[in-house]
Amino acid sequence: MNWNEAIKQTLMQGIEQGFNQAELRDMAAECAAYKLSEKALFGNLTVLHYRMYGGEGDGILQAAAAVEALVLSLDMIDDLQDGDNESAPWSKFRSDLALNIALGFSFLAQQMLLQAPFPSERKYEAAALLNAQLLTTVNGQMTDLLNAVYTEEQYMEMISGKSASLLVMAVQLGTLLGCGETKIESAEFALQLGIAAQIKNDILDITNHEGKNDFWNRKRTLPVLMLLNYLEGEDHWATEYFEGKLSYDEVKTKTTEFEEALEQSGALAYASVRMRLAYYRCLDVIESLPAQSEFKRILDQTIRM
Repeated sequence: MNWNEAIKQTLMQGIEQGFNQAELRDMAAECAAYKLSEKALFGNLTVLHYRMYGGEGDGILQAAAAVEALVLSLDMIDDLQDGDNESAPWSKFRSDLALNIALGFSFLAQQMLLQAPFPSERKYEAAALLNAQLLTTVNGQMTDLLNAVYTEEQYMEMISGKSASLLVMAVQLGTLLGCGETKIESAEFALQLGIAAQIKNDILDITNHEGKNDFWNRKRTLPVLMLLNYLEGEDHWATEYFEGKLSYDEVKTKTTEFEEALEQSGALAYASVRMRLAYYRCLDVIESLPAQSEFKRILDQTIRM
């Protein structure tokens, strides 16, 4: 079961009502259609947790669409900062227009949540939760942009405060609107899921032979850190490149050597183990949730990696 289409339609209605400037409305709708052509994971988790904890009615779709609007805003800003997603429509817009649209989605998320048909007290608590998690994400993003990650512990702290915090926001928002309070176990499962998903992305990234690759971009992720630790103390071109002593033009022909060093270091194997540990921890928490087995089955299908 999923609510993809219902969430998409609700967000499109929000765009129609919230953006009265024609170009803003049309470009925002294009961005939302691109984003929601994928699975609306965050919105689906919001709806599912709302139902799981006793919530009834379709008002939750507006809150779920608000969550997707906020995630879209942050995705757009992240891509504008990194310049690494040429297929997205916002990458084809003028950067000033794309930034304005991203800001618009952030404000639209707040507006849609506050206009959702829930008791005022519960809506305001949900808005406060959304803002708190958003601040956590902004802090994590700052660490990422500064590339100020030198240890595995710092890396885990960064991704917990960045991508994982948005999943925590989605499930806690649905839980809060459903039963009037948040649940520690839901936050834990979402955190572990976010960690596993980010490590998986970093593994795929460093093995990418074309386009974006964190190593060639000198970005410190878990596999990159493990590789650099393995090479520490050695007179190796990869270390010199990462430290900026060599240019990309000087090392761009060393792709085969890089792949060999990556394999020998065990960086990918270690990252894969850390990814699986987080994912299995996520599944263990789901199994222990005080929810009907049918909800657990749907949740397991929703997050399957």
